[in-house]
Amino acid sequence: MHWSMIAILGALGLIMGLLSTQGLTRGIEPYLWIILGLFSATVVARAGHGRWFLHGLAIGVMWGVLNAIAASALFPHYAANNPEIMSRLDGRPAPVSPRIFFLLTGPVIGLVSGCILGLLCWCARFIIPAAGAATAKPL
Repeated sequence: MHWSMIAILGALGLIMGLLSTQGLTRGIEPYLWIILGLFSATVVARAGHGRWFLHGLAIGVMWGVLNAIAASALFPHYAANNPEIMSRLDGRPAPVSPRIFFLLTGPVIGLVSGCILGLLCWCARFIIPAAGAATAKPL
């Protein structure tokens, strides 16, 4: 496993969490995650370290955990800058506070997105050549 690559790409989840606490990702967050997923799959495939699925899984779990930590740690800012999400959270009967809810669901969401990213990384290895791989030159 290439842990430094996983840490660097996983830190993108923290950046997304910080951006969402400021309300900067409203309306475009799903598209940003798709862009980050394609970028991460490209980097993992080009690195050519093998274990593509596990690399994607680890990155996705880090995304979920770090995003949840950022949203929970800066919860007053998150609540003020994302009123539509807070209205959805207020409408549900909850035995836990929204801050704890984020911390509990973050790893689960990270695991699901990690499985999707892992499959994307595994598929990308067939399309994107590894760095330093020999390529055939046309005649």
